[in-house]
Amino acid sequence: MLKLTITTGDRDYEKPLEALSKAVARVTERGVESGLVRVYAYPSPDSLAASGIAVFYLYTRGVGAAVRVTARPPSATRAPSILLGFSQISIKGGNAEELVAIASGSLSGQPPPGATYAEVEGSVASALALALLKAGFKPSPDLASLIIASLYGGRYVSPHGRFTGLDRVLLDKIEGDTVELDYVTTIKVYKPDVGDLCEALGRTVNPYYPGLTGEVESCKSTIRQSLGDVAAKPPASLDKDEIMRVIDVLVDYMESIVGSVEPRNYVAGLVVAPRSTPRDPREAMDAMIAAAEGLDSPLPFILPYTDPTVDYPVMEVFLESLGERLSKLYELRPRRLKGPGWLRVYIVDFEDVVSPTLAWRALNTIGYMERESLLAVRRGEEILVSPIQAEEALGPGGAKRLVDTHAASERPGRLYLKLEVSTS
Repeated sequence: MLKLTITTGDRDYEKPLEALSKAVARVTERGVESGLVRVYAYPSPDSLAASGIAVFYLYTRGVGAAVRVTARPPSATRAPSILLGFSQISIKGGNAEELVAIASGSLSGQPPPGATYAEVEGSVASALALALLKAGFKPSPDLASLIIASLYGGRYVSPHGRFTGLDRVLLDKIEGDTVELDYVTTIKVYKPDVGDLCEALGRTVNPYYPGLTGEVESCKSTIRQSLGDVAAKPPASLDKDEIMRVIDVLVDYMESIVGSVEPRNYVAGLVVAPRSTPRDPREAMDAMIAAAEGLDSPLPFILPYTDPTVDYPVMEVFLESLGERLSKLYELRPRRLKGPGWLRVYIVDFEDVVSPTLAWRALNTIGYMERESLLAVRRGEEILVSPIQAEEALGPGGAKRLVDTHAASERPGRLYLKLEVSTS
């Protein structure tokens, strides 16, 4: 029985990290013997990305992995198991020696004899990746870039692009060992080093630029006229004065469409891996979210880690194609549903948004939805909600609260939760 707390405020944080590494190695060894490791992931982007890292590592060791995404952790384990992202665990049976659990922040529950629980100051993905690196795991540059993308799914990167905790430790280690990174402070767009300003704005879904996302020609006829030669540059090449000039023009234009806009939300420090796939780790996280929601499956968080050059480019194209669809969102008025008093729920047809999380961010930007609200989608006779969007809107544990209060129910093997609210 071992419960670890790993925080960078502790000078000796390497010691508990080493203990976590040994625990993961022990589970892997048991998996080599039995042929299978069960991976349980909480339905947050961080934990889902961590499951992709775990599956790939197990694959390299010749171990099969059975992945289950659930808001509630198992109460018993009967095979070597890795639990990712659960804040409360109560294991009642099974062989605990074959169990390791990692949580971002606190993890309540007493580990049974032989099991290892780790609560970490950082994302689940960063803790797992650091543990694997300590065990001798050497990712390729492409995989390293995808691991960096996983950090954008956690709580240890600020809206302005600053990493803290184990995420910062991992970023420094990966950069030094495996992948070339560029750090730029510029307009918050996808692939800021590729194409001109209008091209970058047109393909960027997060943040949503009303009137510009998916509207390259509109940008050319308005923004470019106001900025001249500055608009012809890649955003990553802009100096400080040019960035401020662009922000002034962007804000004025967007406010003419949707009203008040906060300028500081559109500038950030961005990490770019110019020689890797994915090139833009932040875009990669959004691409995995969009693809997972579009397919109603967690697989887009798992398959790219096996071969980033094959599976990821398709998801990137899918993400950037959403820009034109989202450009019509300011014409959309979601309908309010009746639900528990604490829950604000709006409904749209699935075909109108495809990715509820990215659509919700956009609708929030233009003032159509409150911060603590759900954007549900109608598919056939069911009303569904993405647990990823629930986590972002309702805070950590949001998906679990929906299930625990019977506001939603899980659908085995699928990503979305079925919403149990009145549509009358």
